[in-house]
Amino acid sequence: MKQIKFFLIILISILTLVACSKPDSVEHWIDNPTDKEITLNIDDNQLTIPAKSGIKYKIGYGKHTLSYNNESINFVVKPSKREGFINPTQSNYVFYKLIYIDKSNKIATDSFIDGLEKDIQYKTQVIVNGELQVIEVPFKVVNDLFIEKDTYAWDYFLDEDLPTTITLRDNVKDIKAKLFRESDFLKYIKKDGIDQQISFPSNRKKFNEFPKTIIPTIDLDTIKCPEGRVDVEKKIAAWNKIFNLSGSDFAEEYDNLTSIKSAVAERDLENKCYQDYNEDKSYKEAIEKIQETYTHKSYLNFFVIE
Repeated sequence: MKQIKFFLIILISILTLVACSKPDSVEHWIDNPTDKEITLNIDDNQLTIPAKSGIKYKIGYGKHTLSYNNESINFVVKPSKREGFINPTQSNYVFYKLIYIDKSNKIATDSFIDGLEKDIQYKTQVIVNGELQVIEVPFKVVNDLFIEKDTYAWDYFLDEDLPTTITLRDNVKDIKAKLFRESDFLKYIKKDGIDQQISFPSNRKKFNEFPKTIIPTIDLDTIKCPEGRVDVEKKIAAWNKIFNLSGSDFAEEYDNLTSIKSAVAERDLENKCYQDYNEDKSYKEAIEKIQETYTHKSYLNFFVIE
């Protein structure tokens, strides 16, 4: 009996450790679509990526430095449920949409198909036979340093083929998206009989030209509500502190700052400050400035910082 109890104590301890343990890093793809091997650094780790290939690399949550081609940039990796990958060469990729349709279905009239095709058109810069044109096509060119699935919702990644047939979602039509390396996309469209010389302009930025996420400066004296003033001061301090955290510490603090619980507390304090201080909105305005820092980044894996 003592042995059984001892075993149960050990088992409970292990389960508790597993339950309490939070991820402190995530594996990301780093791609090199060029014809030559490249070398880059993330923090103090040198990475070599073969030509027309990529690697999976585990990156801890928090602040990091990417160095490539004699340039450096600071960025934050945060917890996210969607994929993303790093494009250090800022090469062109193509986000392409394809319609799958059952033409035997009576709904699939010519006007129905035309409407679907219009819905997936993008105005895209394309160099056709040496001439730059802006044309409407079912693809867009992407050359972000950090390419996010939240922004480009692909169904098929770089080395996954678009299927010739699929099971249609509503028995009539479906639209699937694939992310191509530029050279792979040009090969793909040549199979469809396109014989013009097609290429895309390069829009590479210098690393120091990227917009950075900066915690706003707020004059606390403009906030009439004392409780609101204290809350804003604490949140600014917490956001400035978070960029110096790493791993599970970063994840925990980030989750606290962006949680529903935090949002509810802010809303309740907004109402209190508004009612107690003659419909004053200074606390609300300050909180909204802080929220702009992260609201549109909630699903992103990366953002650039100073």
